[in-house]
Amino acid sequence: MGLKYGKHHWKWKNTRKKWIRDNPPSHEGYWYCAVGFGALTVDEMTLDHDVSRSRDPAKRYDFDNLNPMCSFHNVDKGSRSLQEYLKSKP
Repeated sequence: MGLKYGKHHWKWKNTRKKWIRDNPPSHEGYWYCAVGFGALTVDEMTLDHDVSRSRDPAKRYDFDNLNPMCSFHNVDKGSRSLQEYLKSKP
């Protein structure tokens, strides 16, 4: 039996691929976390939704709603908007 993926898997995979193509890394070959500003390789980078999918499902694949982020900050941010999360940081 083959692997089963969620209903949004392939569309998200294609969105990520297009986002990376349209937002190339810096000349050093990195993207930078929208919160901690740490350098991220393509394998380390996650794409975070500024407005979470649960708050506005229509923005799930909106490139203007996506920011590069390290996995720590992406998980820590949860469903808060980027602005809400940044305000909560010391």
